[in-house]
Amino acid sequence: MALSPEKASTRAIRFLDRQFERALTTPKLRWFDRAFEKLGRERLVASTGSSGIIINPNLLMSTSGTGGGPVIAPEFPDGIPKGKRGNYTIMKKFGSEGAMSKIYIVRDAAGNSHLMKVVLDFAALGLNQSQQNEMHARFKRETDILEKMDDPHFPRLIDRDPADHPKFFIMELINGFSLFNMIEMMEERKKQIDPITAGRIISEALAGLIVFGQCVAPTTTEQYAHRDIKPENIMLELKNNKIQRVVLIDFGIAKLPRSTLTGVQVYFGTPLFSAPEIFSCGASVAAQHSDNYALGAVLYWLLTGELPYDLSDQKKILDFVVHTKEYYDRLIRNPSNFVPKELMDILLKALSPIPRDRFQAYTELKSALDGALRSLNPKRK
Repeated sequence: MALSPEKASTRAIRFLDRQFERALTTPKLRWFDRAFEKLGRERLVASTGSSGIIINPNLLMSTSGTGGGPVIAPEFPDGIPKGKRGNYTIMKKFGSEGAMSKIYIVRDAAGNSHLMKVVLDFAALGLNQSQQNEMHARFKRETDILEKMDDPHFPRLIDRDPADHPKFFIMELINGFSLFNMIEMMEERKKQIDPITAGRIISEALAGLIVFGQCVAPTTTEQYAHRDIKPENIMLELKNNKIQRVVLIDFGIAKLPRSTLTGVQVYFGTPLFSAPEIFSCGASVAAQHSDNYALGAVLYWLLTGELPYDLSDQKKILDFVVHTKEYYDRLIRNPSNFVPKELMDILLKALSPIPRDRFQAYTELKSALDGALRSLNPKRK
């Protein structure tokens, strides 16, 4: 017998409350990470000094796909956005809504499928004009970055909104999964990624970050950084169940040389993979050593199924900021049995709470990681 709308809504909220309670008491990153990103839609620009988080259960609702028919997106009343190179029919939503955008699967006139990233309506979310301008500038900059990239480590830009302040862009639909989704599926099948494959994925992500730097900062020594390294932003293109490409996505909050975006006390990123200095000082201090920390956290998670530090709620995040040395000492005393020593030595350096003690450049971490992988698999050149 079908439930009434009122009972269905009550059951859904109870279910979500249980899931979120579970997330607050476990170091697993699934529900809390997604909830924190959803929360960012209401608090897109938040001081690191703010106290308290009010969770709206509705923010945990998934916005993933809706059957087979085309979706009439509210941003485009006729469901046909018009780019520089053609028109596109919106087919369905793709994944969850992020802090700055939502994504749809679209089809071009030839019947090919692509992804369309659409900027959110920040005025409706309550941002002031200055905040709206910054978020729109970030969206445009991400579009510009992808347009410059010509490398397999990045999705191809197919088309873009011809307006001066773009509302959307069209990019390649990767034939595969995010690293996060792939590990979820492996866990369901009780399988675990092997250390060499995990290390190669991170090495390929580093190769992409190096190309990113060559593109955005070819003639300067000023620091640049991705600033949102996490498993959801590392895509794996598969063929016959084998990894063909490692693709980096989501450069919306990247730090570029000479950029005027983002003040010192503004936090951007994903808490579970952010370096401690980002929590305490804000996003403007982010540098390559901060991304190297995040990559170390991702690699540790791939190898052990756990995060190096338990940051599953705000209280633990604050404790981590104040007592990073104690957290690090516990990590050194309890190295995981699942991690080969060659990789654990690299992880301990990458995950140091003191920025100057980490690998400072992407090239440094990649060189150390590639050397460790060669020693673990000497037959591979």
